[in-house]
Parts: sequence; structure tokens; C-alpha cells
Amino acid sequence: NKTKFDIAKQWGEGLNIDWMLADPLLKLSELDEQFDLIVSSPPLNMKRISYELTNDPSGESYQDAEEAVLIIESLHKLSQNGEAIFILPNSFPSFNQGKRLKKFQNLGFCINAIVDIPTKYYREITSLPMSIFFISRIKTYKTFVSYLDPDKTFDDLVADLINHKKGLKPSQGFKIDAQYYNNYELLSLQKEIDYEISISGAQCFDLDNISKSIIKGSSN
Repeated sequence: NKTKFDIAKQWGEGLNIDWMLADPLLKLSELDEQFDLIVSSPPLNMKRISYELTNDPSGESYQDAEEAVLIIESLHKLSQNGEAIFILPNSFPSFNQGKRLKKFQNLGFCINAIVDIPTKYYREITSLPMSIFFISRIKTYKTFVSYLDPDKTFDDLVADLINHKKGLKPSQGFKIDAQYYNNYELLSLQKEIDYEISISGAQCFDLDNISKSIIKGSSN
């Protein structure tokens, strides 16, 4: 869209940016460089396409929303120790029962950290819950999850992300399997409940199993 491109270019006047108006997938395929940092807020709800991904060991065309394909192809431009930062919907990794995340992993990319963004920062753009995703080639077995706390200083936030160290309490950040990330508030609440139980010394019961035992006992 040339109108949007011209507006963006005017807004970014004076910045060290080489603005280009082109088909993004085509442009990516023409780039030979490797980058230490990639930052993007890709468009949402693009059409579903079938595409032969770069270095895909499956050798099959991949079908997904075009923004997911764009992200994957962008990641191939990362240097070995590079980092990509994307603003995406919370449901991005769990989409299609986690198959999208599995494709990322099969191609050698890992979601290292996810930072939840308060609604007030994007409510005029979309109603979807959004997060900042940090992706690299550096393998990690757990994803660090935190939130963009307006009360935290910038230095505190950067330190949390660099250390990827879970806090003393879940509200200070915790680690999970990325495929289970879809709602920070619910995950944080469950982690807080588990944390309070653990420090109280109380035993945590599985209510579902207890109800099944009661039903089974009453039927004997």
C-alpha cells in the first residue's frame, strides 16, 4: 500500500532506515546478508498461503498465514548469535495445536522469552492480546515469560530479559514450555496459586481425581 508506505516514511524521516516498497517474501529471498538483530511488528490476519520454506528438511510446502511464513523466512536471515524481536498475538506459538511452534523448532529456532504487553498500549490497533517475542537460534528448553510492567524501570526490564531468570514470585517472571503460552494473566494466576501452596506447606490435591474417587466409591 503506497499511501501507508509514504506515511511511514514521513514519520521515520531522519531515522537511519532504508525504506523499501516491495513484496516482502520476494525481497527476503533476494537478501544475502545475515543480521544480528531483526525487529518487526508484522501485519495480522493475512491470507493463508502455501510456501516452500528455506532449508526445510521436510521438503514439503508449508501452509500457514502469510505473516507466519514471513517471520520464518526472516529468521533465516539471523546470524548464528542474532536475536529477532516480534510483536505478535499471544496465541501465535499455540496456533493450530502447536504445529506452528513445532515447525519453528524443526527449523532450528527457539522462542527464548515472551513479554506480555498491557492492553492500553495497543487497544487502538487490535483487540487481540499481544506480546513481545524474542526468538533466536540459541536452543532453550524453557521460555522465560514476563510482562511489561509500567512500574519497572527500563534497566530492570532489560536485566530480566538478559538473565532469563525466574523471580522469587511468579509475578516476577517464570519459565514454561512455549506451546502452553496463550494468556499471561491466567498462567501467572495459576503459578501464584502453586507458589502460595508450596510456601504454605499445604498439600495440593487434584480435585478431578478426588471427584472420580468419590463417584467410584459411591457406586460400590
